[in-house]
Parts: sequence; C-alpha cells; structure tokens
Amino acid sequence: RILVGLASQESCREAFRKHEILTTVSLYVLETTMHAQKQNNRRGLDLHSYNTRTANNFTIPQHRLTLFEKQTTYIGAKFFNILPEDIKNIHGHENMRKKLHVWLLERPFYSNEEYLHWKEGIRLE
Repeated sequence: RILVGLASQESCREAFRKHEILTTVSLYVLETTMHAQKQNNRRGLDLHSYNTRTANNFTIPQHRLTLFEKQTTYIGAKFFNILPEDIKNIHGHENMRKKLHVWLLERPFYSNEEYLHWKEGIRLE
C-alpha cells in the first residue's frame, strides 16, 4: 500500500494487476498446481476409454481423514481441476507455468476459498 500510495481502506487488487505482482494466495495456487502437474497424477482419461467432460481433470482419491486434504498433491489436484480448460490442455511444464502465471496475474485472489469459487463469480473480501 505504501509503495503505490493507497489508503488503508483501499483495495490492492488493481495495484497487483498494474505492477504484475502475484498475491500470496496466487503464488500458492501456482506452486501447488505445478507440483500436482509434475507428479503426473491420474486423470479421467486414464480411467475411461471414451471422452468425458472431466477427462483432463485429475482424479481425487476418496479419503477418511481431513488431514489427507492438507497434502500438497491433494490440494494441487483440486486447484488444477478448477482451472479453465485451455490452461489444463497445455502440454509442457514450463508452458503451463507461464500461461497459469499470466492468468493468475489477471485475477489477484486473496484467499483459497475465493480461488475455489472463481467460476461462480464470488469474491470474498
């Protein structure tokens, strides 16, 4: 706020976009998503011989404990599944990282919940 001269009650979203800075949440989304993609988890197309709407999504395993949901591979797969199809379809780790980085710069998220609900147009401030 000090660097761009914003008042204490003003939103920093536009400043993040203008100066091309990722929020902490966006950095977390980028890194966990890329980790999940690098792990090469199973996708829907690995399970079915026919095309489905969620063929590019990672399969999220069933679990008993909420502790499982805190694992990087789990949350990364969940973050990946929420991405737009054009980003999910990119082949190559570095190409996807660049495209995801640009996409996240356009949408400065302030919380994980805000990211998880971005398709619904919900902004949690």
